[in-house]
Amino acid sequence: MKRKFFIVLLFLILGFLIFFFLECKKQNPHFIIENNEIYEIFGKKKIQLTKDGFEKSDLKISPDGKKIGYLRHLFNKPIYVFGTKEYWENYFALMIYDLQNKKEEEILRTDYHLFSWKWIFPDEIAIYINCGTECQLLKIIDLKTKKETNLNFGVNYEWSPDKKYVLAYHYGSGFYGITIGDRFGNIVFTLKRKLPDFPSHLIEKTKANWSRDGKKLTLIIKKESEEKLEILVLDAKKNFKIISKKDLEHE
Repeated sequence: MKRKFFIVLLFLILGFLIFFFLECKKQNPHFIIENNEIYEIFGKKKIQLTKDGFEKSDLKISPDGKKIGYLRHLFNKPIYVFGTKEYWENYFALMIYDLQNKKEEEILRTDYHLFSWKWIFPDEIAIYINCGTECQLLKIIDLKTKKETNLNFGVNYEWSPDKKYVLAYHYGSGFYGITIGDRFGNIVFTLKRKLPDFPSHLIEKTKANWSRDGKKLTLIIKKESEEKLEILVLDAKKNFKIISKKDLEHE
């Protein structure tokens, strides 16, 4: 009898959890781009947020869910004459839409070298702009003050879990390795090794991984004088001191 009671109780709890999950899913809005406009989907409601007709992409929700951001494709409409300097310099506009005030704001207008963008904090964004060989500009913008900070540490930036540090890679220009800095532009650690005389496919396998708490960094990198990979473990709390080193047995 007790066994049947617990089985029935278990099914009731499971049913409640499924119902609760589905209801929460209905109540949490999500956003889509459809026919060049952005819509908010809330349950069965579909609310149009933009009405400018520009092609859009890279739609992202802020960490606190109070804003959305997206790229407006200015080249999608004949604002500037194709091929002119004005045309290429006004290729994209990064737009931020405040969901509470229902207001939209252009944060940045940039050229076709724009690579991507992301939220760092609810009021801070990062924009990645290609600027040549082994060159990628990281532009950080405070949405409240509009202050911009430009970083140029390397390419393919990766943030630590707490967003305290940002890591960039080096694959060319005579060296390979990584550089780590903070979001204010200060470099805190660099590990660069001279490129070998003969090309090595192991250079492209350079890869760093942050621990979940951001206290340690594991780096896979080609050894300086051998055609082998090694694993380095760095302690972020000790200025990224290398605390462990061993060969990687299998690539």
